[in-house]
Amino acid sequence: MFLDHDSFKAEYDQFQWDVHMLIEGTLDASTRFLDTETKTELAKIEQWLKTPESIYNEYRDHWVDEHTDLLATNDGQELFLRSLAFVALASRLTHSLNKMARYAERFSERKSRYGGKERMDELEDFGLSTTSDSKSTLTIIGHVLLC
Repeated sequence: MFLDHDSFKAEYDQFQWDVHMLIEGTLDASTRFLDTETKTELAKIEQWLKTPESIYNEYRDHWVDEHTDLLATNDGQELFLRSLAFVALASRLTHSLNKMARYAERFSERKSRYGGKERMDELEDFGLSTTSDSKSTLTIIGHVLLC
């Protein structure tokens, strides 16, 4: 029934699914693709380097540089993919926690940041008048902009 529905458990399950399927799955697939592409290119370069003609060939240094550049590029791209996954994970976690906090407000009201005072009372504590004349309104706006 609807009364048996646990919003927190549902959000937790959705978070787990998103992490495993969307974030980890995407990271795994893209890393495997990157490794496959790199291994294919490395095999071509190593095959060229192993041919007897290439031992004294003037292009040997070029292929050694290509080999080094390919490995460095692969490392950089893998680091980028892992960074993307980390940002996606942090974003999804923040979203889930915010959603759970909204669920919690249904049964436990959020406490005021101002100790039970209204925002305008808080401004008066700073010596700012909250009357409706234009000078005090400009003072409040100026104070808010400077903070």
